[in-house]
Amino acid sequence: FHAQAAEQVAELRRTVVRAMDGGVVAARALRAAGNNATLDVAIAERGANRARLDLADAELEVATTRERVNVLLGLWGEETTWRVPPRLAELPADGITLGDLEARAVAGRLDLAALRAEIESLAQSQGLT
Repeated sequence: FHAQAAEQVAELRRTVVRAMDGGVVAARALRAAGNNATLDVAIAERGANRARLDLADAELEVATTRERVNVLLGLWGEETTWRVPPRLAELPADGITLGDLEARAVAGRLDLAALRAEIESLAQSQGLT
């Protein structure tokens, strides 16, 4: 999940860089037409440069999480070219109520299931129902 999320963040950052670069082009065109101050162009360029730095951080996170997975799985060489799906799974559309969530949590707890089985076994050995 971490590797998949890192990939999604990097893709989002790539989109931001493209948008910020478009803003710089527009700011320069407006400046050339005399409708924009030099400071506005500099602010747009600063934003685009910040977006590039954020993208570099995101790409580093992708590489770091991929390497963590490689180490955990003992992968090397050609085995490290694995891919993850491009998007995380969507949340269920049906929606889960708070009551349903609690019931699922309690039903899925293995410690409670083990205690329930132990109690039923004790009750049965004593002839209780």
